Amino acid sequence: MASIEKRPDGVWRARYYDETGKQHAKHFGRKVDAKAWLDGISASVVRGDYVDPKTASMLLKTYTAKWERVQVGRGSTLSIIDNAVRLHINPLLGDRQIGSIRQSDIQGLVKALEGKDLAAGTVRNIYDTAARIFASAVDDRVIPSSPCRRIKLPKDDKGEVVPLTLAQVRALEVGMSDLGATVIVLAGSGLRIGELLGLDVSDVDFLRRTIRVDRQRAQSGALTPPKSRSSARTVPVGQTVIDVLAVSVAMRKSPQVAIKKSPAGGQVKVPTPCSSCRAGA
Repeated sequence: MASIEKRPDGVWRARYYDETGKQHAKHFGRKVDAKAWLDGISASVVRGDYVDPKTASMLLKTYTAKWERVQVGRGSTLSIIDNAVRLHINPLLGDRQIGSIRQSDIQGLVKALEGKDLAAGTVRNIYDTAARIFASAVDDRVIPSSPCRRIKLPKDDKGEVVPLTLAQVRALEVGMSDLGATVIVLAGSGLRIGELLGLDVSDVDFLRRTIRVDRQRAQSGALTPPKSRSSARTVPVGQTVIDVLAVSVAMRKSPQVAIKKSPAGGQVKVPTPCSSCRAGA
């Protein structure tokens, strides 16, 4: 419902009620301008892109906090989202009104991330988080459209992955000393370190020479499902890997874990096979 009325002071007052019953009003010097404003509101309602004008004044960091609280996913995925928001998106754009952010601002965000010498894949992950935030804001009718459109992202210029030679693997094994067995298992199986940490003795079929992967250990130390559905798999391995695992299980000594500080301040743990193939864990 909309109306236009002339006030005693000669100003024209245009007002309407949104779908929640909330009243919105604006004053104009001419009736024709008041009518044009209401016509624009009506057109946006018909197109389905109407938004409350006041919501666009919300700070981006206020909306991202609300958005982040309702996200679901693996702990590692939520951690990536939090890092993108807390370390990059909010520091650069968080104090801006969400409705004031334009496509050029998002391109500027990408440019600023490049200036931090971040990898192309990392820049893309941060941008993807920003794009999800603004897409959600559109769905919530906080803004009429997303500024994350036609953004030029840095190219991932990684070269072709070249597997290590046997000599290089052996050199790493020697150089890693007590962790040398881990090098052999990872190189011979293709497992991620987290997947190796999540292994149980029962996951290794010593006769058929296979390793079953159906869990991984996150940086938090908790056992979680694999990274994706396709990550749950049975991996055939060579006799060398089986021999290394067999020795580790036979020794049954306490896990040897090398701990170092990660750039984010957390701990990164690199296990030996005997810590991964733990009985009854």
